[in-house]
Amino acid sequence: MKKLMDRLSGLFAKDRQTGTLATCLMIAAVVLFNVIVYTLTAAFGLYIYTVETTDLTISGNTDSLFSEISEGREVTVTFCMDEETLKNHDTGSYVYKTVSQLRDRYDFIKVKYVNMLTKRDENGELFPLERYKVDMRGNETPIRTNTVIFSSGGNYRTVTDTYSSAGFADFFSLDSEGVAYAYCGEEIVAGMIAWVLNDEHGVAYMTEKHGETADLAFANILTCAGYYIDTLNLRDNEVPSDAELVIISNPTSDFYRLGEGVTGRSELERLESYLASGGNLYVSLDPLARRLPVLEGFLAEWGITLSGVEAEDGTYTRALVKDTAMGISADGYSFVCDFGESAGGSNVKAVVSTVTDGRVLAASCAALELDASMNTGALLSVSNSASLVAGGETVDSEGGYTVAAYSFRDNDNGTKGRVVVVPTIYLTASDALSSDGYANRDFLYTTLHLMLGSRSLPIGCNVAGYETNALENFTMKNARILTAVILAIPAVTALVGGIIIIRRKNR
Repeated sequence: MKKLMDRLSGLFAKDRQTGTLATCLMIAAVVLFNVIVYTLTAAFGLYIYTVETTDLTISGNTDSLFSEISEGREVTVTFCMDEETLKNHDTGSYVYKTVSQLRDRYDFIKVKYVNMLTKRDENGELFPLERYKVDMRGNETPIRTNTVIFSSGGNYRTVTDTYSSAGFADFFSLDSEGVAYAYCGEEIVAGMIAWVLNDEHGVAYMTEKHGETADLAFANILTCAGYYIDTLNLRDNEVPSDAELVIISNPTSDFYRLGEGVTGRSELERLESYLASGGNLYVSLDPLARRLPVLEGFLAEWGITLSGVEAEDGTYTRALVKDTAMGISADGYSFVCDFGESAGGSNVKAVVSTVTDGRVLAASCAALELDASMNTGALLSVSNSASLVAGGETVDSEGGYTVAAYSFRDNDNGTKGRVVVVPTIYLTASDALSSDGYANRDFLYTTLHLMLGSRSLPIGCNVAGYETNALENFTMKNARILTAVILAIPAVTALVGGIIIIRRKNR
């Protein structure tokens, strides 16, 4: 090393031009590197990080939830597999670690291991597996080696992986090919424990016959929030009396009202009757799908309207929110949201902020216009730098648009009808719900609890990445700041180098 330094010193001493050239080349290389980084950032805009898959530590954020509902009751978590096999199972070992930590933390949680052949537990006692093959609503549930049974008194919930070859898939988030990319075990286990500790369970009905779709991760949220999940065909049926929530999830075809003189009840008349009796409605819409005049007209009657532009020829184009400052993509159509400045938005923010400083992610999102004369309020909004774009043209640039809203009515019978509208399908997508970088999961739990009356709230549970990358909550505004700092380094180096070169020449 000393010889190398001596040679370099001699080279600079003997040949000033060579030393100057080497310094300039070094500075140019650093500048070029940063230009490449900046260009890639501008072109693609997404920053990713790899979540540690070995850290399965529970958060402890379920303390308040369990303290409110346990009240000296006991919960038993039963695995249909012996302990040693479970500990070495590819996916079951994750669930085993989570349940073991919860058992060690809370005295009211007990664990059993049942042999599927002998139907006896680790103490040799016969376990009544047949009892759990039918759920509390009378639906058949298969019992397999990957089954996990949660029970407390007369309440029970059976979780069986029926759609993957890996086993225990209900505790993971899966991609479209059924491959696990995030482990949500603490959330699912805590939600199931809370479920069996509650004696009353309503049903979340998801409408059908209009091309509705929902991500499996959203279904898990509803289950952990204490709901049974069922489907509802409003064309042929009234809303059942046990409905605590009705969900219209990303329809692609419109609902209908009956024409004049036509007898019977339309879909929206049935929905209106349900809300008039104290019902709750959650609506998510895809702004890139075709316009739904009847459904959107129904929401307008509740004071919530989707933004759009109607040309002179009658052509209607949906306006999308673009927020480049708070975007996680360079085009600004994927961005993080702020909580709305309303009573409801403030209440949701107060709960969510106790467990995370992350914000909610939205993508391909319409804006909502609220009727101030009605009981409406913003749950989520965007920054003041945002704009509205329709047909590739900017149609508004005031910013601060609402991207999730609520409305309620005081009914004559003393109840409240409540509606929540989200004009994007991405809020409940698996990757958005399964990243610790975003607060989508906790926002949904809190909204279901505070705005729509769900009982359980397993908020703030840890999620661990599983053989994949997850999006990081890193906006383009932050990226530009970081890039500017990085670019400043070679600039300062060039300035200092120039001063040194000039001083050498003037010696």
